[in-house]
Amino acid sequence: MSKRSPTARLCYATCPPGLENILSWEAEHLGLEGIRRGRGRISFQNKGDAALRAVLWLRTAHRILEHLFRFPAGNRDELYAGVVDFPWEDWLDRDTTFAVQTVGTTEQLHHTHFSSLIVKDAIADRLNQRIGGRPDVDPQNPVFLVVCHLDHGYCTLSLDTDGHRLHQRGYRRVSVDAPIRETLAAAVLLWSRWRADTQLFDPFCGSGTIVIEAAMLARNLAPGRHRTPACLEWPTLRSQRMKHWAQLCADADARVVEQSEWLVAASDRSPEAVAATAANAEAAGVRPWVTCSTSDSRRVDYRGSGGLVVGNPPYGERLSTFVPARELLEQTIETIGRTGGHSALFIVPQELELEFEAQRWLMMRNGPIDCKAIYFEQTSQTNRRMEIRSTNEWSSSRTSRTNRPSSTKPLRW
Repeated sequence: MSKRSPTARLCYATCPPGLENILSWEAEHLGLEGIRRGRGRISFQNKGDAALRAVLWLRTAHRILEHLFRFPAGNRDELYAGVVDFPWEDWLDRDTTFAVQTVGTTEQLHHTHFSSLIVKDAIADRLNQRIGGRPDVDPQNPVFLVVCHLDHGYCTLSLDTDGHRLHQRGYRRVSVDAPIRETLAAAVLLWSRWRADTQLFDPFCGSGTIVIEAAMLARNLAPGRHRTPACLEWPTLRSQRMKHWAQLCADADARVVEQSEWLVAASDRSPEAVAATAANAEAAGVRPWVTCSTSDSRRVDYRGSGGLVVGNPPYGERLSTFVPARELLEQTIETIGRTGGHSALFIVPQELELEFEAQRWLMMRNGPIDCKAIYFEQTSQTNRRMEIRSTNEWSSSRTSRTNRPSSTKPLRW
């Protein structure tokens, strides 16, 4: 695009590597156009309210970035020259705030903090020259979060539409050790093809992230409904963006599904974890749809069929346990097979090997840990050492439509 354009024409939605195909499917379902996959992100056309729709509805996106421009930046001088040449006065004024975050390095730009300082100084110098002043820097809650991505001698500059990471839904009032991110919980639920009209159990509920995300899916609650995107304060777009956001939120409220029966059950052997789940479910507006109980995962009543048992069990570097991770999980799987006819999905370290073979798995990262989601179809004792029928379905950019989440999921945008 031309650097003089007052509107970014391209957006990026970022995600942890391994989840690009799930995010792409979400974006397609949302009606975003021009979707292309890259490593750890997708791109789409920024038409009309597309960026705001992405902030409001994408469950697996980490950030929504609006592309400004790309230029050669192999060293300090090139980085400064490229940034200072951009018409920042068309975007920022002296009454707004800004901050800079840098991702990546080049051969001569080794430190992200140093690169961020160069970008900040270039923006300030440009504004001082053109409007006789500059906005204040606010690293915690800026109106303009400028994201500088350095790669192979080039710099890509973008603006963060929301200004904060999208996994921060706002409902985590109480936390416990080793929580799973909300975006990752949503991703494994979509990947599992769980149907909202079937039961879901989480016997390792922790602070309740998985069951809360499941209840939000079942009720069709927009994950970004309670956000206030930073772009609503961008001077040149404020009026238009505020109008779009109000319309999108009103439409999201009209799409909420009211259910008369609970379908999501949370349990944990820690009373503190169960209390945290209840408090967070209340904050998320789904407490009536989530049952909570204190129980060992090997003693939960899994009676029924056709549902999903899903969890992020304690393991290795994440949390010390009384029972080794492998033994605990294998005993839990055996219990599920004896007492119910449900499928099962667990998030475990990539190096953890079980006595049971999974039908499919998804490689990903849970914070700093390399993990995998492992899926067992209608778990029973007969699946011990069963043949693997399919592999990491979502890892290839050529994933077939038959491997995508079921269209019966409660995604009703």
